[in-house]
This record gives sequence, C-alpha cells and structure tokens, in this order.
Amino acid sequence: RMLRRKLARLLLPLVAGRFALPPGSLRVRDAVVLRYDAAERATRQPFHRDEGLVSFNVPLSRGFEGGGTCFEGSGAVLRPPQGRLLCHASGMRHAGHAISRGVRWVLVVFLVS
Repeated sequence: RMLRRKLARLLLPLVAGRFALPPGSLRVRDAVVLRYDAAERATRQPFHRDEGLVSFNVPLSRGFEGGGTCFEGSGAVLRPPQGRLLCHASGMRHAGHAISRGVRWVLVVFLVS
C-alpha cells in the first residue's frame, strides 16, 4: 500500500505528463520483483510485450555483470543505475538482457488508465 501511495503522489503524474496523458489518469495494475541469478541460470527475460499502457522498471541491486533492458530493433541495452527509473510504452517489445555473474533484482510496475 505504501508503494501505491507514493507512486500515485509522486511518480504517476510525472509519467502521465511524459506520455501526454491526463494527470491522474494512471494507476498501478500490478507490480513484481524479478530475480535474475547467474548461478541458477535464471539470467534473462525473452522478448515480450507487457500488459497495460506504460511499464517501468527500477534496478534494485548492484554486484552483477550484464543485465539491462533491450528494445527490439534498437540493438541498445539500457542500464539505468540502481534506484533509477526506466519507463516505456508497455506495447514495445523488449527483453531483460542476460546477466553473466551475480544476482540482479528489478522492480517492474505495470500501469493502466
């Protein structure tokens, strides 16, 4: 509940503005914490689309190698630092780029209007 309140007050208005949506139009549909673990070979997510309108992820950990988010067609892997937000339209095909060492934790939040 605390996360939802903080998102509604601080982050959702900013995200709505970036996507030219009316203020107050976004709400959290779901949120998950993903764990990538190189030792267990759980290292990546395949290309996919998220359900919802807008998605964002926040890296929660350090001490791993690799990782990041890759968007289909761009070839670039985006690696925001721990605690920074990466936001995108949910319909964009993207993948969790593989880690090669360590454990990576990421908060992923799915927004709808």
